[in-house]
Amino acid sequence: MYLFLATLPCDALSAYLVFCGHIVYPSYVSAGGLFRLSALDDQALAGALMWVVVTFAYLIPALVLTARLLSNEQRDAVQPGVA
Repeated sequence: MYLFLATLPCDALSAYLVFCGHIVYPSYVSAGGLFRLSALDDQALAGALMWVVVTFAYLIPALVLTARLLSNEQRDAVQPGVA
């Protein structure tokens, strides 16, 4: 549950950067774009990248922990009373 809840603040910031209609950091407008993207497009791309990377960074450990918990429950159900 913690891993799911930990993604929410980053997801909110990422969604804001992706769907925001203006530049969040005004000083970024004067910086030259690396891939000839507008500052707004670059901001949206960065927000999307952050959204995906952070989601996988929390999703993979959550899946591993869930698999371990389920395998322990199955083992306990097969061998009751074994310590």
